[in-house]
Amino acid sequence: MGQVIASVRSEFSRYRRLAEGAAGQLAPSMLREALDAETNSIAVVMKHVAGNLRSRWTEPFTTDGEKPDRNRDEEFVDNFPAGDAGRDAIFAHWAHGWGALEATLATLRDEDLGRTLTIRSELHTLAQALTRSLAHTAYHTGQIVQVARALASRRGLAWSTLTIPRGGSQEFNRTYAASMTTHASHAPAPTADPMLILALHDRWATRQLLDACEKLAPEQLHRKFEMGIGSLHDTLIHDAAAVRVWAETLLRAPATPWPSNDPRPVSELRAMAEAAFDLLARAAAAGPMGETFERTRQGVTTVYTRATILCHVHTHSMHHRAQCLNMLRQLGVNPLPQSSVVEWSRAGAPTA
Repeated sequence: MGQVIASVRSEFSRYRRLAEGAAGQLAPSMLREALDAETNSIAVVMKHVAGNLRSRWTEPFTTDGEKPDRNRDEEFVDNFPAGDAGRDAIFAHWAHGWGALEATLATLRDEDLGRTLTIRSELHTLAQALTRSLAHTAYHTGQIVQVARALASRRGLAWSTLTIPRGGSQEFNRTYAASMTTHASHAPAPTADPMLILALHDRWATRQLLDACEKLAPEQLHRKFEMGIGSLHDTLIHDAAAVRVWAETLLRAPATPWPSNDPRPVSELRAMAEAAFDLLARAAAAGPMGETFERTRQGVTTVYTRATILCHVHTHSMHHRAQCLNMLRQLGVNPLPQSSVVEWSRAGAPTA
């Protein structure tokens, strides 16, 4: 693939996670709501971004980037179904556009950057087209995050900050940046802090699992097994909800209602997981590891330290990922997604 293409792919993925992390925090009806008559709803912006990506990156070297079947004006019309079906359609449309981009990126190498293609009959190098597309996607991602944050604020809803929280830069630098070093060779070295290694590995392994689930047919995603929560879909919802609830405990914030197991596309499951891990990262850095918290369940109150809760969150995720790997194996998935700390380390110890 090469370093340049890998970097571009990483940046696209980062903006996708930001957009999904913002949209995933809103109720289905809020995705359809514009801030005023002159702005677009999140659903419309997601529809436009998906349409643009599909058009630009489907067979880019043999067809023009502005496909004959693309109706750009229609992308700004919200004609999705009502209710949960509309939410599912929004995320499915979004995933389709991203699928076109990712399928093409997977075939590219740095040596291809000088190749030419056309957009509206205008000649571009691949490097120019990628830069243009990345900038366009980042522009609209900013809109999605801003609209989501404003809508949540209007309703007094809790918001999981998707990047470094306001006023939190020094704490972020002290807790994370100072703990990161770089190998003399090629990959970032993991911190020496076992708790941070668990956190980084947990998020990475969950992404590997979601990547595998994205390739499944709906009936496979929802197939019931006699283990754990019962299906891949329901287990992924359960784990994201558990991460979020414990993070809210550490932040001493009101608990978000436990989500239903109503069918959701994998893109929405991914958004739920990313938002939960973002919130957990904030919670982990919000105080000393020895700070104590009370939690009452079934009439019994238990006192936990921050360190105990974080260890539980990560081992709980590992427990359910093991169940998911077993489900994937029974579905005939081969090879199974990577999941161990050793595999995370061999993959370069990803930190984002």
